[in-house]
Amino acid sequence: MAWIIPAESDLLTTLSVTELAAFRAAALASGQADPVAPTLGQVVDLVRGYVGAYKPNTLGLPGTIPQKLLAPALDLAAVRLSQRVG
Repeated sequence: MAWIIPAESDLLTTLSVTELAAFRAAALASGQADPVAPTLGQVVDLVRGYVGAYKPNTLGLPGTIPQKLLAPALDLAAVRLSQRVG
């Protein structure tokens, strides 16, 4: 199983450039830090937690997720980004 590090550029398969910029601008306008990297990090941790909970699985390097779970992870990140900016 291939393990990958989800990147901001991967979000552009789920969000348009305009949407991502709007979420970022709304978050920054309220005086908060850029939400993209922390949100991706939280989603990676969540996915790794679920994968690692099944004892026969062997986790990849820290910060990585199974490539097959990239699309659902990005969907979750997109939802979390939109919730963050209200």
